[in-house]
Amino acid sequence: MQFLGLLKEKIKGIIKIREQLEDDFIVWRDNYEPQEIDYQGKPWGNLSGFDAITATKKLLNADITITSVSKGEIRYKIIRCNVTAIMSKSKSWIDPASKKYRPTSEILLHEKGHFMIEEAFARKLRKKLDEKIKNDVFVCKRINSEKPKITVSREAQNILNEVKEKCKKSTEACNKEYDNYAFDKSRKTNHSGQKEYYEKIKKMLQD
Repeated sequence: MQFLGLLKEKIKGIIKIREQLEDDFIVWRDNYEPQEIDYQGKPWGNLSGFDAITATKKLLNADITITSVSKGEIRYKIIRCNVTAIMSKSKSWIDPASKKYRPTSEILLHEKGHFMIEEAFARKLRKKLDEKIKNDVFVCKRINSEKPKITVSREAQNILNEVKEKCKKSTEACNKEYDNYAFDKSRKTNHSGQKEYYEKIKKMLQD
């Protein structure tokens, strides 16, 4: 009985998974309007085929609790997930050469669409994770004498990464489709196409 009491004390508490940020970043907000100063990265050059790049990603944090440890099996629940769309200022850039034939305001308007897409899929991911963790109790095997918290943290991170990776691929496909709508084959702005896709993104943000 004393041993079980000590074990429960060791596994008690919340396990936190927090993704680290290395760059200056902007968190998505509904009233965000891009500024040229937000694009501080180094352009890839004329051969890149892009006038600008908005480097966005989803930051995923989670809180986990262990419910039991028995016969080498650890049961745990992911009790909270938070997904945040962010933009890296140090990795985003506008090619100065592009401003000779396209207004900066036009470039920024298009790039805002990419950040909007990241936020739309961040919301989709958040919703999917909420549905996944609502009732699920996960089970993982304890490895040798490894502490339960370490095992659970690694296993939970793998589960979250798998879901996040699928969402990342969907986000990338949507960004590519957006560019196809917004530009014709000669990379000239297709204003009607961009406007049409903007409405699609707004709807995605509301879903």
